[in-house]
Amino acid sequence: MADPKQPQEQSNSIADEFVELGRNIKQALQSVWTSEERRRLQSEIETGLSEASRALKQATDEFSKSQAAQNLKADAEDFQRRVQNGELEAKIRSELLAALHIANEQLKKAFSGEPSPDDKSAQPPDSPEKP
Repeated sequence: MADPKQPQEQSNSIADEFVELGRNIKQALQSVWTSEERRRLQSEIETGLSEASRALKQATDEFSKSQAAQNLKADAEDFQRRVQNGELEAKIRSELLAALHIANEQLKKAFSGEPSPDDKSAQPPDSPEKP
C-alpha cells in the first residue's frame, strides 16, 4: 500500500523547486542588470539618441530657414485666414450644392424614363437620308 505522506512530500518538493527557481531568476536578472556590458550598451544608446536629437534639431532649423518652409508657412496662414473669414466655407458650400444639384437631376432623369442627352442608345435611330 502506498504511503499517504509521499504525495505531500512531492508537493513540498515541487513547491521548493519553484521557490528555488524564483531565487535563481531573480539573481540572474540582478546579475545582468548590474553588468558592465549592460551599462556600456545603455551608454551607447544614450549617446546615439543624443546625436540623433542634435541632427534632427539641426535639420529642423535649416528647413525652417528655407524658402520651402516660408512658402508652407504662408500657405498655412492663408488657409487659416480663409477658414476664419468664411471664404473657404462659402466655396465648399457652393461646390457641394452644385454637385448635389447635378446628382439630383441625374437621378430624376434616370427614374423618370426620360433619356438623358448623353444616352445615344435611348434615342431613335436617325432617319435614312434621301439621295
